[in-house]
Amino acid sequence: MLRKTFFGGAMSELSDKEFFEFQRETNAEMFNHSHGYIQGLVVVAYAGFFVLWDQAKEFSSPGVWAVAGLLLTTSLGFYAAWEAFAFLFRQRLMMRMAEAITVSEPSRETYQMAAREMLVGLQQFVRRFRTWWRAGMCCILVPLAAAWVLIVALYLIRVIRHLTAWTA
Repeated sequence: MLRKTFFGGAMSELSDKEFFEFQRETNAEMFNHSHGYIQGLVVVAYAGFFVLWDQAKEFSSPGVWAVAGLLLTTSLGFYAAWEAFAFLFRQRLMMRMAEAITVSEPSRETYQMAAREMLVGLQQFVRRFRTWWRAGMCCILVPLAAAWVLIVALYLIRVIRHLTAWTA
């Protein structure tokens, strides 16, 4: 069966196999792009927080400064642990794929069978791991957001104090 799709700026006809391969490649590219984008945002959020936190320590109490530091440390610790886990998980998948390629008699069928087994295993793992993923994201994002709110509140209080002093 032929499908029409927008491919490379012009309409072309693709077989079902080509269509689904194109969809897989597109999905993989979108995932990689969004993963990089999110990692970039997290790094910018941490960097921005460090700048604001450093500036805020001049006019914040030691307790507030310590709480903000604790929140940031908690978030960074979970983020580093999460990224280490994700790195090791990806390495494990890549090693399994490498094993499928480097068997004594490599063949396309052997590789495809290993890839299918890994895909099924990965799908089962993701289903079982969703709760842990949500908990991990909460442990990363909630302290980071709380630290941002704390520091921004300090700045807003400072601005309000300056405005009230200026208008008085």
